[in-house]
Amino acid sequence: MKPTADTYFSDTAEEFDSGYKYSPAFKERFKVWTNLWPKYLPLTGKALDLGSGSGILSFPLATKGLQVTGIDGAANMIALCNSKKDALRIQNVEFIASKIPFDQSILPTPYDVVISSSVLEYIEDIDRVLADVYAILKPGGIFIVSMPNRQAVYRKLERIAYKLIQRPKYMKYVQHVVYKNDFNNKITRLGFDLLHSEFYGRQNKMLSFLPEAIASTLFVSVFKKKTNSTRLTF
Repeated sequence: MKPTADTYFSDTAEEFDSGYKYSPAFKERFKVWTNLWPKYLPLTGKALDLGSGSGILSFPLATKGLQVTGIDGAANMIALCNSKKDALRIQNVEFIASKIPFDQSILPTPYDVVISSSVLEYIEDIDRVLADVYAILKPGGIFIVSMPNRQAVYRKLERIAYKLIQRPKYMKYVQHVVYKNDFNNKITRLGFDLLHSEFYGRQNKMLSFLPEAIASTLFVSVFKKKTNSTRLTF
C-alpha cells in the first residue's frame, strides 16, 4: 500500500504524542492554542477537532465543557485517543477514524466550533475541506486553524534539506505551505470574519533577530462564520 500522511502519522503516533511532554516547540504550540480559547470559544456547545491526532487539544476542549468530536485518518492516533478517554473517564468526547476530507454524514452537525492544528497542510484538496468546515459550522461559529508559514526562513531550508537528504520525513506528505495573508483572505472570501491571527514557532534561536514573519514557522488564525451572508467561492 502506498504510504500516505495518515499511515506516516499512524506509525509515529506514540512519538508524536510524547512531543507534547518533551518538545519546547510542541509545548509552545499547546500554549498558543489554549491561550486563544478564553477569548474566542463559547463555554458550551459542540466542537470538532479536525485532525485530532492523539487528542492533545480534544481533551482540554472537553474539560472546558464543550461536547467534542475528534476525527483523524491515522488509526493509531484514534487508538491513543480512545485509550486516554478510558483512562481519564471523560464522557463528553468521542473519536472517529476517517480520512479528511470527511463524509459529513458521519458527524453530529452542526458545530459551534471547529479547530484544526497543523493538519490542512497534508490535505491535497484543501478547498474541499474548507468548504466542508463552512457547511458544518453554525452561523456565528468559530473556526481556529494553523498552517505552516511560507515566509519563514526555516521553511525554505526545510524544503532544500528534503530535496537533498529526504529529511525531515514528514515533508514527503506536505501539500501546502502558505502565506498568512493569502490564506486568511481565502477563508474570509468563503464567508468568515477574521478575528485574530498571529505567528508562532521560532525553531531556531539564532534567527530571533529576524522579523517575526520571517522567523516564525507557523501561524494560527481565528475566524467567525458570518451570520447573514451567502458563502463566496474561492
